[in-house]
Amino acid sequence: MQEFVPQFKSLDSKAKVKIRGSLASGVKLNPKKKSLEGKQFLFNPKDFDIDAYIVSERLFRGAKGKSKYDIRKGSLNGFRNPFVAQLTYQMRKKLEKITGNRDRGNQNNFFIVIRRPFNAKQSIKGDQNLAKEAGLDESHGNPLEID
Repeated sequence: MQEFVPQFKSLDSKAKVKIRGSLASGVKLNPKKKSLEGKQFLFNPKDFDIDAYIVSERLFRGAKGKSKYDIRKGSLNGFRNPFVAQLTYQMRKKLEKITGNRDRGNQNNFFIVIRRPFNAKQSIKGDQNLAKEAGLDESHGNPLEID
């Protein structure tokens, strides 16, 4: 993903590319995804997806067909921005070569969420709360920033 950061930055110098989920935290924070014993599942390098998002007010504003709900919520599928969509297709080709990535071939569902800064903060806070509820340090809810 790192090789695509300069392309996102060329669209918005303030853009931040981040990854959340088990790839970032090492555990599945979703309370519905627990073992029979009630323990959090750990990141599985043989079966994972990549939950990527970009924090960018500019790219959000450049998205097509935003509803009032999208604007209030502050996030939307990156395919709604033609430039992000183009980069996403390029990323799919690279990322599907990663062993264990379940978004491959016909099942390639990888996409990028575009988040406004306020939505990104809410998302992080929500993931931090899930980490705390799972008995983990809240830092497990922090995303990885790709530079």
